Amino acid sequence: MSLLILIPSQIRNQGIKTDRIDRFFSMSKRIDKLAPGVSRELKVLIFKELEEFSEEDQNWFLALIFVESSFRPSVIGDRGKSFGLCQIQIPIAQYVAGRKISKEDLLDPVQNLKIAKVYVKELLKNCSWAETLAIYNSGRKNLTLAFNYILRVRGSRNLL
Repeated sequence: MSLLILIPSQIRNQGIKTDRIDRFFSMSKRIDKLAPGVSRELKVLIFKELEEFSEEDQNWFLALIFVESSFRPSVIGDRGKSFGLCQIQIPIAQYVAGRKISKEDLLDPVQNLKIAKVYVKELLKNCSWAETLAIYNSGRKNLTLAFNYILRVRGSRNLL
């Protein structure tokens, strides 16, 4: 069933308030531009985590998710070091969460998005999106290696 033919009550049943339905459909369309076929459940989850961001910041974050995992929550990358939608590594996740985090935790899209959101918000306090993406991808010590990553995310974001 196409998300765009869902009636508002079906969206409200997913925990989205009536006054947010238009914003949800807008984000859903943007996700479909990047990765057609993303489930309604995943779109609802992403919306709930990112709704506090401006549309511009949502676009950057959606592009980051697309580049990292193509919106596939079970992706394991970097030779087994990065996990889930936002391809988070365990040491970063543990630092951000302030607790022990397992691979299974990071393969849970709810936890993965929450950790990535906290990390990105923290970086954005002192950095531009370009710098945030560079640090997110390569760490503070490898900023020169991150230039191609920034261009990939920027290219995906420009599709939105």
